[in-house]
Amino acid sequence: MVNATHKILKLFLFLFFFPFFSYSSEHFLIEKNGKIYKIEKNYVSTYSTKNIIIEPVYKIKKVNIPNDPYVKDENGNIFWWWKNIDALLAWNKTTGSNTIYVAVFDSGVDYNHEDLKDNLWINKEELLYKDDNNDGIDDGCQDIIDNDGNGFVDDCYGINALCYEYDRNGNIIFNPNKAGCVKPYDALDLDGHGTHIAGIIGAVGNNNIGITGVNWKVKIIPCKFLNSNGYGDTEGEFICFDYINKLISKGLNVVAINASYGGEFFSNIEKEKIRNLENILFITAAGNYGYNIENLNFSPCGYDLKNEICVGASNKNNNRAQFIYGFSSNYGKKLVKIFAPGDNILSTYKENSYGIATGTSQSTAFVSGAVALLKAYNNNLSSEEIKRRILFSGKNFPEKMSGYSYTCNILNLNNILSNSLDTEEKICLDKVSYNFGNLEIGRTSTVVFYLRNTGLSDLHVNSINSSSHIFKVNTTCLNKFLQTEEECIIEVSFAPKERKIYQEKISINYGNSKEINIALKGNGIGNNNNNSEKEIDTKNDNNSGGCSFSRNSGNNSLVYIFYIIILFLLIRLIRKYAKFQHKHF
Repeated sequence: MVNATHKILKLFLFLFFFPFFSYSSEHFLIEKNGKIYKIEKNYVSTYSTKNIIIEPVYKIKKVNIPNDPYVKDENGNIFWWWKNIDALLAWNKTTGSNTIYVAVFDSGVDYNHEDLKDNLWINKEELLYKDDNNDGIDDGCQDIIDNDGNGFVDDCYGINALCYEYDRNGNIIFNPNKAGCVKPYDALDLDGHGTHIAGIIGAVGNNNIGITGVNWKVKIIPCKFLNSNGYGDTEGEFICFDYINKLISKGLNVVAINASYGGEFFSNIEKEKIRNLENILFITAAGNYGYNIENLNFSPCGYDLKNEICVGASNKNNNRAQFIYGFSSNYGKKLVKIFAPGDNILSTYKENSYGIATGTSQSTAFVSGAVALLKAYNNNLSSEEIKRRILFSGKNFPEKMSGYSYTCNILNLNNILSNSLDTEEKICLDKVSYNFGNLEIGRTSTVVFYLRNTGLSDLHVNSINSSSHIFKVNTTCLNKFLQTEEECIIEVSFAPKERKIYQEKISINYGNSKEINIALKGNGIGNNNNNSEKEIDTKNDNNSGGCSFSRNSGNNSLVYIFYIIILFLLIRLIRKYAKFQHKHF
């Protein structure tokens, strides 16, 4: 009965974690030799799947959580996010460069914003250098004509991919009647999300206006594929990829693509589009629902590609950020590579305003900005070298981030710009606590902890100590130096000798007398009069354990499933009605 109940529960969890309408049922996309074709659903069966990829047009949503207006620091202190990432020290070394480009795939950008317009890329070949209607915008940017012959109309400040689609011949065609396409047919932001992201990456600095971005100087290329409600699909995203690749072929030094969005799907085409980017880092958001994305197909974060960095959100105390409505930053001990500020962040907003926003979208923008800043500082670095330096030069918080990220590091701008090797020894565990649950006297249960070096210097573990003989330790971590990303294991066995609850900490001493503790718990029970108890499975991915089922628990389990269904219905309603809030200053 227990196994059957588990299967039913897994089914309901699958249905509620994965949306029913995650893709467009009317059209499919075919990828062959790097070219994309769009066909109607009823033609899918006529194609052979040999050497091609066929998949639906998946829906995509911006990664954003609403929040109450933030109160500006009345004491004149630097905002916490700049302080936590040592921005002031970094800006003493470089403030960016106008020769470095960052593409922002999002809801567009307010290209008229006072604190952004000087850092936006302009397609000069689209300009007519006249303004007959005196609206301050070049006529070539709004004449609905492809003045430069690149296949896109009015792309002075990037494109509105919502107004384009693939045809059956693999061509990108302009369709002003396509759902979601509204005037102007350019990248003007009607939602605000993209403008907020762009401001974090590169609002103009040192101009006595508004805020500053990670880069005081940079060039931002917007590609709008999310509508005014923050929704889009993979067709629009793929068109953004194609557009940016055209610009790269013309010589633009694009170093990063910011992708502050995601969805619960898996797209082979999207994965290949990212993989094929040459010497460009794709920075993406972990998501905001408090999920362990190791258990989800949350894309594009979950592809785990060499040229990709998935980012979680941290708060001012360098903890995983907690949002309103019970939401929090998604996490993943393998997939989420690093955390960055993402709680109550002030940035530019649509209609020439400023606003506060929270979420991994904002964290992603900090890392995209860091890529550009480091490239401006040292243009000779490859994308692989930049990624390595960003991940492993971060500030290390293993006691707070173990189990939540691959590195346990939080972005640090000053460290990534250091000319000398970061000598701090850093550590990250897959978990820092474990509950063995109920275990009969005379039995033994074992769990394995994985320890990783997440610094640029070699890591030396000095000692691993247990204060009792109940929790026994066996390890491969001692008497060696671990190189960057090298792992070792700590195996802990629990063998209770009497009926009682055992609690203990295992101390790991490493580097220059640094220490981190693992909290252990287990309950010794009798082995004669409690036959309904089952030994706990030692596999544990959620930093806890100790769940036992009675053999006669069928009815209780069904009631539990009912409550799970109600809970997930409420969560979906909250998701549906949550809106991005902002504040004007």
